[in-house]
Amino acid sequence: MNQRLAFFKTNVLPLILGQLGVAAVQGFQLLVVARTLGPHEFGKVAGILAITAALLPFSGLGTANMMVMQLARGEQAIARLYGNSLTAGLLSGSVLTALVLAGFYIWDDDPGFLLIAFLFCISELVFTKAVDISQHVFFGLDRHAVASKFLVLQSSLRFVGALVLMQLGLQTARDWALAHIVGGGLATVLIMSYTLKTTKGMSIDFPKMRTDIKQGVFFSMGFAARGVYIDIDKAILPRFEPMSINGAYTAAFRLVYMATTPLTAGLLALQAKMYRAGGTHGLAETARIARRAMVVGVLYGTAVGIMIYALAPLLPLVIGPKYALSVDIMRALAFLPIPLFMQSAMSDALAAANHQRARSMVQIFAAVLAVLLNFVLIQHYSWMGAVISAYACQCFLALSMAAIVHQKTR
Repeated sequence: MNQRLAFFKTNVLPLILGQLGVAAVQGFQLLVVARTLGPHEFGKVAGILAITAALLPFSGLGTANMMVMQLARGEQAIARLYGNSLTAGLLSGSVLTALVLAGFYIWDDDPGFLLIAFLFCISELVFTKAVDISQHVFFGLDRHAVASKFLVLQSSLRFVGALVLMQLGLQTARDWALAHIVGGGLATVLIMSYTLKTTKGMSIDFPKMRTDIKQGVFFSMGFAARGVYIDIDKAILPRFEPMSINGAYTAAFRLVYMATTPLTAGLLALQAKMYRAGGTHGLAETARIARRAMVVGVLYGTAVGIMIYALAPLLPLVIGPKYALSVDIMRALAFLPIPLFMQSAMSDALAAANHQRARSMVQIFAAVLAVLLNFVLIQHYSWMGAVISAYACQCFLALSMAAIVHQKTR
């Protein structure tokens, strides 16, 4: 009991507080940006960020997750692991940015829109990935109190940019893109400087980096698929509905998703412990850890879902009457955190026990399912089609992950 309490105080609690801090800052940032830009301009931003969110896992090609696994299992070459992961992140992030710009140029060669896409791509696929990699150094070292502060810093600097926009009356997607990249770039410089002091510099070993990429790419595939089934609705909805509806849906979805912050923090805190358990005892032990976490997750998700449903009517009072539609959307999404956390816990159990391939295949199938469901259902049911697709994909994932764990441990 004392060990569990100590683990909670030193690992889980700092991450929960840090994630709650990030959620609070991002929540206020969302409210300020949504109110300042209005549904139409905010819908533009949502569409681009949905694409970068889907591509972000491929930036780094899973080397950050491989770094956590190796550090948790006793690897000492921290400078090499950090240098390899940063290099992979920079190269892959740059390539992904070029691909996104090429796609937008073919689809819509508006120079103004291309500039917005470029700024958000660099801010997310390069700067945010560098912060993420730096976080993973401290995840692997079980220094979660340090890691929890990184996203708070990044989110806070971007929130300052949002406040500047509001103060100056700047109301375009391009204005927010500029503020976003400046805040993200400054945070990256500060966080990398601190991390390099811990790693005592960095080095690059290309043969080792290639080896890590061969295994880490399955992490990337899984996380990329996750980005698709979480965010593809925001990219498809504007094809069939006005941009204002996409803005209202995105605002509601983001606020509901933020409610999962304590649960996400708990899984992050358990990450190194799961990797060690998977390396010594296999899937049976990682699944046991995941099932215990799921009990807490279901209780929390139920309580939070009731609160979201009850408090949703207050949203237009905060971000403006133009977001009245977000009330119904938030209520429809209120209990999504329950299946989302259940599948995340089982997914982590599989990955920690070296079953990344099986996990990734299920996630890829879910991503394809999400695309198909959203294309079909949104045409007929508008935003409600996106809601139905979200629940269907998360429930499918939860059941599939549980079935794989059962099959491999019986």
